[in-house]
Amino acid sequence: DKARSWSKQSAELANIRILDIALDSKEPEIIYVTSNIGVFKTNNAGLAWGKIFDGKRTEDDIVSQEEPDDSVNAENTSIIRRLIINHNNLNHLYLATREGVYQTPNKGLTWSRLPGYGLLDKDIAALAVSKDSILYAATKRGVFRFQDDRWIELSQRVVAQNISSIALDDFGNLYVAALEGLFKK
Repeated sequence: DKARSWSKQSAELANIRILDIALDSKEPEIIYVTSNIGVFKTNNAGLAWGKIFDGKRTEDDIVSQEEPDDSVNAENTSIIRRLIINHNNLNHLYLATREGVYQTPNKGLTWSRLPGYGLLDKDIAALAVSKDSILYAATKRGVFRFQDDRWIELSQRVVAQNISSIALDDFGNLYVAALEGLFKK
């Protein structure tokens, strides 16, 4: 119908803030969405959704922080930012959060946090995965590559703050979007 009619998704997603959508390129009925309360997955093109990652911080998490975070309040307790799928291995997902990067090797059944060693800021704004499955992360303070269980900074010569997005093209070029403009490596 040339996009003239739209339908709102089921009750699980009806009244929550959706942050991102990731699609499985081999199994189109599998869709992931990130929200202010967690990550949801459907195996049947949106007929039913199930939560696969809880994105709400508990009161204990907020109280136990080493340094107070003024951005954490009753309305803003979600840690989730973005979700990406490794298109070389569709079982492997990465989740950008305010607490670092989480990964799952099994489409969301189990999650673990990647080591944060080398990151200047654990608040991950965006993620990208290369053709050879190398993971890249962007924070407000830089761009990093995950290698040998640590993060390597790639943005030492980028004169940019508040990096909001990264992308890789088919030639291996890395693009960074920031307040100061678009940068290419």
